[in-house]
Amino acid sequence: IGMAMLVDINTPNVVLGYHCALITPDGNELSASYLNVVLHSSYADKYFEMNASGSGQRYTLTNDIIGNFPVPMIPLKEQESISDVFDQINNKILTNNAIISELEAMAKDIYDYWFVQFDFPDKNGNPYKFSGGKMVWNEELKREIPEGWKVSLIENWCKIFTGKKDVNQSLDSGEYKFFSCAPGFRYSNEKIYSGKAILISGNGSYTGRTILVNDAFDLYQRTYACVMKDQLPDIVEYIYYTMKKFFVPKVIGGTHGSAIPYIVYNDIAKEKLVYEESVVKKFLEVIVQVQELISVLSKEINELSSFRDFLLPLLMNGQVKVGTTEA
Repeated sequence: IGMAMLVDINTPNVVLGYHCALITPDGNELSASYLNVVLHSSYADKYFEMNASGSGQRYTLTNDIIGNFPVPMIPLKEQESISDVFDQINNKILTNNAIISELEAMAKDIYDYWFVQFDFPDKNGNPYKFSGGKMVWNEELKREIPEGWKVSLIENWCKIFTGKKDVNQSLDSGEYKFFSCAPGFRYSNEKIYSGKAILISGNGSYTGRTILVNDAFDLYQRTYACVMKDQLPDIVEYIYYTMKKFFVPKVIGGTHGSAIPYIVYNDIAKEKLVYEESVVKKFLEVIVQVQELISVLSKEINELSSFRDFLLPLLMNGQVKVGTTEA
């Protein structure tokens, strides 16, 4: 709820979706670009969270709630200056998100090519299966895999655990990220783990959602973490893409429950993956670098978003002026 988008209503084929509100501000007093900035701020998020009606998984904004949203009014010229600053920040965020999407798509394609089609480079550099590499039927997976490959369980490689806290114990700011079952993160002053981990949403609307993090973090009590067991090779990126390919489509939205869907420990622990050391090692030589770049870009997005949210109230109340050093 409360997600805003700036559009030109004169553009052909612009259609208003169901349960969407169209706001057309008076351009003589309120810039549409400035209103868009305000609606994307934490200030607006808090207002909509406090005033939305409903409960559980369903919240609603009415026309009255939207219409009564208190827009901080400043001179039109200053509105436009603020919009220009935020356009630059948002464009950088959009660019980073686009690059991340391309990198993730590339990594997924490599995984599919090597571990679904099994056309990884053979000893001569040719695609294995396409070049006649021997395949054998595996009864556990109900499909053919390359000769000599093994089938293993996630629990053989990973320690799997959940957080200890409820979501209402998370903070607006803090030393560590706090991950729940919803997208994004909040904060905590305690950490449950530090390092690379695969996080899986255990219940609610986003059940089965799977992300890869490399950070110190805290967890909600129904969010699962998979981390590499001590003394085993670090293949967490390979496990992550295996889960994205085979596990997520199977459990997304939940495999148990009715009103609130959920997954359980064994849904994760008993998930299977195929493994051949040399091929996985070559895959990781490429994918680890891709994930490191994704991590750098994601960190930059978070920093830009935080700076944007910090800067907006200062600009709106006149503590900071665009193009000056006044404060």
